[in-house]
Amino acid sequence: MLPNVLRFSAEVVFTFSFLVAGIDRTGAAMATQVADSFNAPSAAPLSAPAVWPLLNTGGPESRTGEKPAFNRLPRIPGEFEKQKALVFSVSDWQPHHSHILRELVEKTHGHVDVLILHNDTKQLSMTLEWLKDSDDKCGHVHFCQMELDTIWLRDFAPLFAETESGPAAFDFLYEGSRPKDDSMPKRWCEMTGCQHTDVRWTMQGGNLLCNGHHLVVMTDRIFEDNYIRFMNPLPGMNVEVERRKIVTEGLTQACNIAALVILEPLQSEATRHADMFATFLAPDQIVVASVDPRRDPVNAAILDRNAKRLESVSIGTRPLQVHRLPIPPRDGKSWSAFTNAIIANDLLLMPIYDSDPEEMVQSAVRIYQELLPHHKIKTVDITTFKQLQGELHCLSVNLPEWAALPAQTITWQQAVETRKQTAIQPR
Repeated sequence: MLPNVLRFSAEVVFTFSFLVAGIDRTGAAMATQVADSFNAPSAAPLSAPAVWPLLNTGGPESRTGEKPAFNRLPRIPGEFEKQKALVFSVSDWQPHHSHILRELVEKTHGHVDVLILHNDTKQLSMTLEWLKDSDDKCGHVHFCQMELDTIWLRDFAPLFAETESGPAAFDFLYEGSRPKDDSMPKRWCEMTGCQHTDVRWTMQGGNLLCNGHHLVVMTDRIFEDNYIRFMNPLPGMNVEVERRKIVTEGLTQACNIAALVILEPLQSEATRHADMFATFLAPDQIVVASVDPRRDPVNAAILDRNAKRLESVSIGTRPLQVHRLPIPPRDGKSWSAFTNAIIANDLLLMPIYDSDPEEMVQSAVRIYQELLPHHKIKTVDITTFKQLQGELHCLSVNLPEWAALPAQTITWQQAVETRKQTAIQPR
């Protein structure tokens, strides 16, 4: 994508280079480094959604020092809210990963509908073949043809929001080398009647966690993805602070965010996304991973600092409850991220690898069960995804109950009949 040049005043021109970081799942690694973003003052408490603190940015509440009027809508929902469906793509899903899709279908049965996006009728036939042994547990599965480049829906799919006029889809800038993925939000809106809203900032969905009450958590990768170059900085300007101010204010205004908490990403983790170490379970509850400091002292310290920062946030008159979840130490650049989970209605799906210590897996399941006593906690073995730098949350999109499915959606039985009529054999 070409850089966007914006003129904020007669004296200063800013060039926004929308760069994408990551490996395999998210493109080439980012070269530009942003100065230490943790020199800013500690977070101020979020006392109410009507307050506008820009947390951890080192900047004032607004350019004028005044708190702007805050509207309840649009509102980004929490993933723990009521869901209509979970959405997956099989665009480049390889046959040796088919058991993961089958396990997802079987374990969501009775909890939430599943919508599978496929590129063409041959791919539909292939998917039906993969799932044929689970036919009795596929009544909740639906299909829709939508051409995509990759399976990592969370990164490029629309961010749904509730508005006064109905559902809206926030469409962020994405990886320019994947045009089908990049155009997906707009095509989704055309197929569903959802309001399309362009957001001229880069943000990958795995790096935005929302509590449903206008509090958002991201890592400082957001400043790298939206790197601002000052062509002619004014004398005495603190360029790093100004960069953070502009990005933070732009995102909070575009998405109606009342408070943005910026955390440190894990080291030696390709995506640098927040969902690799944290997840909201309720408006006032968030889980943050922990690792054994004897095995990985650097990341153990990062996670402890992130947890402490979140503990300083308040929701109304209550502090945000931060729960710790021990996870296995990294294996090279591969992480077993128990927090990269899917929450859908009364179900939580936790990703695991076959190398994870069984006692650690069971401990994580117990912690989730204690925090979500009315949910079913199930694990999904994603070992074959280990080198791809993506897990369950990365694969999926939560469709809120108030959002519509595409008009072209067909049921499992309709898909089976279509396959019989066209006599298309799987690839």
